[in-house]
Amino acid sequence: MAAHPDDVDLRLALARALAAKARHANRVVNVKLSKEDIDRGEATLKGVNLGAATPRIDYDTALLDEAILHLEYGIKRAPQREDLRVFQCFLFTDAGRIDRAKAAITSALGALPKTPALAKTMTAYGAERAKRGDSEGGAALLAPVAAAFPTDPAILVDYANVLTRLGRKPEAYAAFDRVTELAPREVRYARTKAVGAMLLRDYARARTAFDAAFQLGHGPADQFASYAAAYGIDPKGSAPLMQGLGAPAASSDPAVADLANSFARAGTAGAGSEGRDDARQIAPRLATIPDRDSGPRPGDPGPPEGRRGEDDAEDGLPRAGLRLSREIVTPRAQAVASARA
Repeated sequence: MAAHPDDVDLRLALARALAAKARHANRVVNVKLSKEDIDRGEATLKGVNLGAATPRIDYDTALLDEAILHLEYGIKRAPQREDLRVFQCFLFTDAGRIDRAKAAITSALGALPKTPALAKTMTAYGAERAKRGDSEGGAALLAPVAAAFPTDPAILVDYANVLTRLGRKPEAYAAFDRVTELAPREVRYARTKAVGAMLLRDYARARTAFDAAFQLGHGPADQFASYAAAYGIDPKGSAPLMQGLGAPAASSDPAVADLANSFARAGTAGAGSEGRDDARQIAPRLATIPDRDSGPRPGDPGPPEGRRGEDDAEDGLPRAGLRLSREIVTPRAQAVASARA
C-alpha cells in the first residue's frame, strides 16, 4: 500500500480483507439450561435450527475503522466508482452504524446515475435492517432512497410498510397515497395500503382501500377484508354484511365463507372492543392472498414486498456488497445461550 497509495483497486481489496477479518456473524438462540448443564459448563442444543435463528453481526472496531478509511480515500479519489460506494454502504448497514449508513447512501445517490439497478441496490440496505428487526434503522435508510426515486412505487411501498411498523401514521399514509397515484390499477399495492390501515387501526380508511382492491381484482377475499374493516368499526352493524358474504352462493371461496360466518356470529352476539382486535389480527394474512386472474401485465411494477433479482443474495442485500460475506467471510454460527431464571 505504501508503494501505491493512490491505487483505488488496491484500497478496495484491502478494505474487503480488513472487513472480512473484522466481521463475525453469530446466531442467537434462547435455550433453557439445567443445573447439570451449568455444572458441566456446556450444553447440548437439541432441536435448535441455527439457520433460522436471528443473526447478530459484530465487527472488530479497529479493523472496521481501518477498512472504512481505505474506502473513504478511494471514494475521494474516484467519487463515481459505484463498487466503492456500495461496499461502504454495506459495511455501515451491516455494522449497524445507521447514521453513517444513511449519510453514505445519500452521498451515493447524489454522485451516481439514478438507474433502476441503483434503486434496487440502495433499497436493499433499509430492507435488510428492517428484516433484522430494526424498523427504525430501516426507515432511516429507506428515506433518502424514497426521496431520490419519488416515482418508483415499489420503493415507496417498502418505505410505507416500515413506517407502518413504527406507527408513523401520517408519513405512512402519504407514502401509500403516492403509490396509489403512481400505480392506481395495481391490486397488490391497493391491498398493501389497506392492510397498513388495518394495522394502524384506521378501519374506515382500510375499508375504503379494500373496496378499491375488490374493484380492481374482484376477489372475494378483498370483499371479506372490507367487511372485516367494517367489523372493526361496528361489529354488530357489520353482521348483515358478513351473513350475506357467508351465504353458499355468495362466495366461490369456502375459506372466505367460513370466516364471514364466524364474524357474523360474533357480531350478532354483540362483540365489544375485541371485535376491533379480531379485525386487526387478520390484517397480515390478507396481504398474502394471491390474485386468481392477475397474471403479469405490461408495465407491472413488480411485487410490493421488494425487488429480488438474479443479482440479489438470499438475505436481500446486493451481491456487490455481499462479496464480503459470500467470498471472504465464513460466518461462525455460534449459539449464544442465555440462561433463564
